[in-house]
Amino acid sequence: MSVTMRRTLPRSTIVAAATMLAAAISTLPAQALDAQWCKDVHIRFFVGGAEGDAFGTIVYNGAKQA
Repeated sequence: MSVTMRRTLPRSTIVAAATMLAAAISTLPAQALDAQWCKDVHIRFFVGGAEGDAFGTIVYNGAKQA
């Protein structure tokens, strides 16, 4: 076996393994959404500032949409 072949084969194996791992990991978020794992979570968000402040209203509305 040539020196080039000895170096290329392990690299190809590592690249193939990394690709398979990335493919397996990329399906995890879809599975989490299917399970609705956080459907009962309620988040409290404190804008701060004065009540009715224009900036605070914008921040609150953005957080609510998110």
